[in-house]
Amino acid sequence: MENKNKLSKNILDKLNSKDEKNIINAINSISDSNNSNYLPYVFELFKNKPNSNIIKLISQLLNDSKNNDATIHVVDAIKNPLYKEYLYYLVSSCWISGLDYSKYHSIFIDVVLKEDYQIAFESLTVIENLLHNLSQNDVELCLDKLNSSIESIPTEKRGLVNELVKIIESY
Repeated sequence: MENKNKLSKNILDKLNSKDEKNIINAINSISDSNNSNYLPYVFELFKNKPNSNIIKLISQLLNDSKNNDATIHVVDAIKNPLYKEYLYYLVSSCWISGLDYSKYHSIFIDVVLKEDYQIAFESLTVIENLLHNLSQNDVELCLDKLNSSIESIPTEKRGLVNELVKIIESY
């Protein structure tokens, strides 16, 4: 069995190459390995403004991930302003993958409050999917944060935030 902490130099070299075929092969190898420790290196590709094929492959890698160790890497990427252009893919992968992001619930509340409508909607979906893993205290903290922020968010997002409050309250 492969040591999940050990990273293949060959895969990292391909990931860092300028050749699209090598990058695609590396991402496919990472997907096959299910080793989440490669994800920070995969996210580094965003700094080079990858083409749509690479973005789709990264998105698919994240969507298909079944390793809960990936959650910390994805959340770190969500918090990284260098990856803001790819936030939609990062956030949507959190609910598509079905991994447990419940310990990061406050980050997704922040995304709802601070990001544009489309990304906020994706974050609402993440929150909706993790509610069953939250303590009552965490639920109350989410509601407090949303309710105290409602007046300061853009008008076009208030309906979305009000809907999220209703979802959380009904849980």
